Amino acid sequence: MYLPVDRPSLDDSDAMKEVNVYVEILDVDDELNTLERLFSEQEKVIKEMKEFYSKFEDQRPSAFEWIKSALSLVESYQWTVKTIKESCDKELARVSV
Repeated sequence: MYLPVDRPSLDDSDAMKEVNVYVEILDVDDELNTLERLFSEQEKVIKEMKEFYSKFEDQRPSAFEWIKSALSLVESYQWTVKTIKESCDKELARVSV
C-alpha cells in the first residue's frame, strides 16, 4: 500500500538549513572553548617556565629565546581563537533559531 509522503515546503527546508547551521556553529564554538582553555593553560605554564629560566638567560640564551617564542605562538593562537569566536557569535546572532 502506498502512503503519501509529506514533502517539506521550501520554507521548511530553509528552516532546517538554518537549524543545521546553528548546530554546526554551536559545535565549532564548543571546540573553540576547548582550545581557549588549552591555550590558557599552556600560556600559564610557559610563563612559569619563563620566570624560572630567566635566571639562566645569560647561560642559555637560545633556550630562553625558545620559551619566549613559544609564549608568542600561544598568544597568537589565543588571538586567533578569540577572533573566530567573535565570528561565531555574530553568525549565531544572525541565525538565531
